[in-house]
Amino acid sequence: MPTMKCDAMVPSLMSVAMVSTLATIAATVASAQPVNLLAPPLVTPAPNNTAPAQPTITYALLPGHWQLRGAQYVWVPPETIPRPVPYWHFVEGYYVWRGGEWVWVPAHYE
Repeated sequence: MPTMKCDAMVPSLMSVAMVSTLATIAATVASAQPVNLLAPPLVTPAPNNTAPAQPTITYALLPGHWQLRGAQYVWVPPETIPRPVPYWHFVEGYYVWRGGEWVWVPAHYE
């Protein structure tokens, strides 16, 4: 029986071990789900058992201004307590000169 040198067997044993390791890695990668690194992570929505959102309320402060009282202008100081601002729908229209003054005419009354 011919004798083999140990040096000749080492590369063949290493190649068998590498092939089996590569096969194991390939099987693991093939069974895994594909991962897209550029996509944002999936987020499951929270259950909708909360109360509906309340309407937004806007608060404002008026700056100081001059106001006509009788025949004199008086200084009205700026507000210090925020007050709610009512929500109004925008009404399209234009001003018309009538009877010596500008009068607002909404578009739906044309």
